[in-house]
Amino acid sequence: MRRNIGGHSDMDPQRHSDGKQFQYRGDLSETPLPEILARVGQFTVPGVLEAARDDVTTEIYIRDGHVVHARSSDIGTSLGVYLRRVGLLTQDQFRQVMRERRQTTYRLGVLLVERGLMAPGQVHEAIQRQTEAIVWSLFSWWQGSIKFKLGPWDPVDMIGIQLPLGRVIIDGIKRQTDVRQLMARIGGRDTVLEPAFTVEDAVEVGLSAEDFALLSLIDGHRTLYELCTRGPKGGKDNAKFLYAMVVLDLARPIHDRDSEAAPVSIRAFRRSDDSAA
Repeated sequence: MRRNIGGHSDMDPQRHSDGKQFQYRGDLSETPLPEILARVGQFTVPGVLEAARDDVTTEIYIRDGHVVHARSSDIGTSLGVYLRRVGLLTQDQFRQVMRERRQTTYRLGVLLVERGLMAPGQVHEAIQRQTEAIVWSLFSWWQGSIKFKLGPWDPVDMIGIQLPLGRVIIDGIKRQTDVRQLMARIGGRDTVLEPAFTVEDAVEVGLSAEDFALLSLIDGHRTLYELCTRGPKGGKDNAKFLYAMVVLDLARPIHDRDSEAAPVSIRAFRRSDDSAA
């Protein structure tokens, strides 16, 4: 991403104990995932975003402005559970193949093909969809620690995906349910949005006709309330999209129309001191 998206941030790097790798840390209770991804989008090197909550750790692998892989320690996001959930395996097939999986060193995808349960192409596509599902699941997290480790990784055994970060941010926000919490990040109902986009920006993030119509309503005079009620979708869906546009710096909250309040901006990342690493 070429823009300084997500507003300003004081999220500072920390040198890892090996003296070579830099890490950026944050807290989802203070800065939601979309804003952290926007910050990560400014980096021009590959890295791994690690989110931890309770006993679950999820990793998102990022390179060249794209999410290329994801994995989680949550058994509920495993390939076998995913295949069962979406109906590609019956309960009996799931139990049988998982029993065999525990008795061999073969990967699950290999077993599925060898047992004639799925074609190789089906396994590849299923792994891609499962990986995407792991990414989307993180957007429901409002608590947890975040760490972004800059640097390359070993791509062995990775079946990659190619999700542009801009689309990940937009589509992830559309999946969120707490609209009030999102809108509180950019202001109140009387906050005015001004445009900060070009047509090229809209093309780059692949906006639909409806989304672009709503983005085009932003004129530096209409309030959040007016935009949400006049947009082509329902009020909640319009609100989610407007938040995504602010996160991507395609729109900017400037003030409350009937007040002299200072310009509104997305809150900055929390700085983590080295002693808290």
